[in-house]
Amino acid sequence: MPVAIDVLVAVHHPLRRRLLDYLSVEGPAKVGTLAAHLDQQVGSISHHLRMLERVGVVERAPS
Repeated sequence: MPVAIDVLVAVHHPLRRRLLDYLSVEGPAKVGTLAAHLDQQVGSISHHLRMLERVGVVERAPS
């Protein structure tokens, strides 16, 4: 179970906040879609999503 400070650290990053904002409005999205909409590299989006997933802020959508 993540500690509250871990969650705060994870969501403090500006790109992660943008990811959360996008997902809260648009719902589940593929990494490529997120990368295109946020003008980022797929690898960067994947990294930040993993960070958010580790602290339980996001979860993988079923395929």
